Order: sequence, then C-alpha cells, then structure tokens
Amino acid sequence: MKILLPDPMVDHRNKAKRDVNQKFAAMVDPLERIHARKRELASMVMAGQPLPDDHPFVLEAKERGLPPEEFARDIVYKPCVTLAADQREYERQCVLIKLDAAKTPGEIAEILYEVFPLAV
Repeated sequence: MKILLPDPMVDHRNKAKRDVNQKFAAMVDPLERIHARKRELASMVMAGQPLPDDHPFVLEAKERGLPPEEFARDIVYKPCVTLAADQREYERQCVLIKLDAAKTPGEIAEILYEVFPLAV
C-alpha cells in the first residue's frame, strides 16, 4: 500500500501567489479604478440601461452640459487608457503560470526575485 503525503509545494505556491497578487494589487492607481467604473457605467448607458436621475454619472453629465447618452459615448469612444492595466494583468498572469510550473521552493524564490527583486 502506497501512502500519499501532501505535496509541500502546494503551500509554497499558494503563499507566493498571494504575495504576487497583493503586490500587483498595490500597483493599481485608485484613479484607474474610478475610470474603469466610469467606463462600465458608460457602457451600460450606451446599451440602453438607464440610470436614476440622481446617479453621480447622470449628475456629472448634467454638470458638463451633456445628456447622459452623449457623455457615455464620449467616455466609451475616448482613446483607451487601460493599456498599462492590461499589461500589468498580463504580467501577473505570466508570473502565476510560472509559479504553477515551479518544482522547488528555490524556483519559486527565483521567480519572485525576477519580478520583485527588492522585495524577496
């Protein structure tokens, strides 16, 4: 009978993934989150989902002298400013894939040092 012991690498990988996720999350500018939410709202308005008259998106449109639909169109068709966020997410996913493939704690440490040289 073969006794299966838990793979200790699972814990090493999970801790490393948590660390990577926390460090990448700390890189996100709060203003970037606000802009992403505004793009979501604009897409909703463009899709015909009305917002209440007292919704901040509608109020901002009024302050700008625009109907919500026109304000939404301006936001949706504005040149995309999410390239940096998309690149960061791609890099984060690449690191997580490398961590999944790591066979030893040393490999995990090397991967983390590659990405965050001063933090390891």
